[in-house]
Amino acid sequence: MQIVDAFQNEIDRRVKCVFPDIKMSIKKRSTTVVEFMGFNKESDRETLNGILQEVWEGGSWH
Repeated sequence: MQIVDAFQNEIDRRVKCVFPDIKMSIKKRSTTVVEFMGFNKESDRETLNGILQEVWEGGSWH
């Protein structure tokens, strides 16, 4: 499994626990782009940013 796939799986697992209706897309190009759709409140975006930072810094996905 590629690093990007492992990262996507971990993000999907963690985000879906908090936001089960959210839609996520990861586009693999020269840079990897992560997009989330379905956030309406700024507090939700702050929560998502915290989850992404925890996943990236935690490194449990690689």
